[in-house]
Amino acid sequence: MTPKYNWPVVVKEIQDTLFMSQEQMAIKLKVSQQAVLQWMTGKRKPAAETMPELLKLAQDGGLDISKYEANPQYDEITERIA
Repeated sequence: MTPKYNWPVVVKEIQDTLFMSQEQMAIKLKVSQQAVLQWMTGKRKPAAETMPELLKLAQDGGLDISKYEANPQYDEITERIA
């Protein structure tokens, strides 16, 4: 079974550790800046093909990815209705 991660925390810690802006992360991962923002706010989680690249960024930054335990609240894709 593939582990689940608390993506908002993972993305924020990668940004903080690597001093990377949303735009820089988006360019590195070949996604939109809006996608990065949605990961950070928990509106969406990274696409399956992006997850390995995101985890590699974390590892390259020296982050221990095993500490990002799943949190069902953050693993759900949510929509906000105005």
